[in-house]
Formats: sequence, structure tokens, C-alpha cells
Amino acid sequence: MNNILLIFLLSTLSFSKSINFDLNQALKRSQHLSLESKIEFFSNLFLGKKYHDGPLGEGEHAEFDADPLFRFDLFDCTTFIETVLSLSISSNPMEFHSNLEDIRYNGEISFVNRNHFISLDWIKDNEGLIEDITTQLSQVTLEASSIIQKTKWYEKMNLDRIQGFDITEEEKLKKLEKLKKLAPHVVDQQVTLPYIPISEAIKNNVLNNIPSGSIINIVRPNWNLASYIGTNLNISHQGLAIKINKEVYFRHASSKVGEVSDILLKDYLKPYLDHKTIKGINVLKLY
Repeated sequence: MNNILLIFLLSTLSFSKSINFDLNQALKRSQHLSLESKIEFFSNLFLGKKYHDGPLGEGEHAEFDADPLFRFDLFDCTTFIETVLSLSISSNPMEFHSNLEDIRYNGEISFVNRNHFISLDWIKDNEGLIEDITTQLSQVTLEASSIIQKTKWYEKMNLDRIQGFDITEEEKLKKLEKLKKLAPHVVDQQVTLPYIPISEAIKNNVLNNIPSGSIINIVRPNWNLASYIGTNLNISHQGLAIKINKEVYFRHASSKVGEVSDILLKDYLKPYLDHKTIKGINVLKLY
């Protein structure tokens, strides 16, 4: 057995036990389920778990973000999706680790290789695992487009990016300076993706066709954040479409609610009908 995987396996079992989550048992209980049902099963286990912005990093030996590689007690919207998907396609803890690594990173585990941008890195790197079915669900779709300015994003980073270390502010500044020097080595890229306008997405003929277990991306076309984080974005939030009693719910790690929770997808979207920046949904289905 690979030493790194053995260390991970032991740490997984220890961490799972410490937060009262039996990973082995959960994986065994799910083996007879379909992929769709596995997503429903695992995401249900995390209902009520607390929201925390950026709870995962590259582990204790990381250079810039030493937050854990995995955890089952705290989530943001994307780490919730990544954890549920990784569990749903795994049969044992080592597969979970390998799948989580494949979903979160483009290559070796490192801050630079992490899929930070959903509409650019995350979706593209997970082609083969996910399929964009947005245009199949509605005859009315639009396209969101923006240039992801990674160089400016690196340049705008502050000390909050250096996480999980018990070090002085001066030591954090040194790490931040080193991280910012990576900016010239990344490339700005234009990215586009289809979305269903909210006025269409709340119609029953669209909602009823969304497969349970699908990923729902909340789309803000060319969301103007450059002055704050260095780049504009196309997606601001993610969750799962979960069908309960023939109704489509949006299961997500919500910063507003403060935990992983359910809300009818229609009820989640309706308040944004006339929103200035939130314009629709993009839908991804697992193969």
C-alpha cells in the first residue's frame, strides 16, 4: 500500500471518529444504491452541518493553506459538493481520497493546482464525471461570459489566504509574498457557460426535468468583482437538486442560513427574479 494513502486512511478513520462520522459504515450502507440515490444519501447525512468559508486546504504540510484536505463537519458550497460527489463514486476510504483529489485538483495537490474557479477550472477539469445538461432542460437559455483574471486575483490576495498555520503575522506575510509571485505563471482566460433565466427555471416543466442529484450553479454573468478580488466571475454559489415527494429542493451549504440546508429550488430562486446580478441557473449531471 502506498505510504501516502496509508497515512490518509489512518487519518480519515481517526478524523471520522472524532466527529462521530463513520466513513466506512456510510460507504458500505450506500453500495447497493444508484448514483442518484447515493448523492441523496450522502448529502442528507450532512444536513445541519455548519457553514464555514474555505474549510479545506492542502493539509498540514501545505505551503499556503494548511487547512485539512477533507472534513465532514464544516462546509462551504463547493466543498460540500466535492465531498458528496467523492463519497458517491467511492467504495472505500482510499477511493474517497483519490476521487476527492481528482475533483479538487488539476494535477498534484497544491494551492496552484486547486480548481478555484467553478466556471473555468472546476467544470473543465471534471469533464467525464459531469455533463452540462442546461440546454437540454429548457428551450430558453442564455450565455454567461467573463474573463477570469487569475493574475489579478493572485495580486489582490491578502493574509486571509494563508490559512491553517500557527505562525506570526510576519511569517504569514512572507508566505503571502511568495504566493503572489506565482501570479505571472498563470494565464487569464475567457469562459462561457449556458444558463436558464430564473423566470424560466422556476417553471414546473423545467424543474420536473432536473434529475435528482444534479449540481445547480447560481449564475451571475460577468459578475463585477474585479475591484474586490481581482477578477469577475460567472458563478457565485452551488448546490444540489434533490427530489423529495416529487418536489425539487436545493440542498446547499448556505452562508445565509449558516449550515447545510434544504429549500424548494423554486422558493430559493423566486426572490431573485428582478435581481441585478443573479440571473439564472446552470445544471450539471453526473454520468
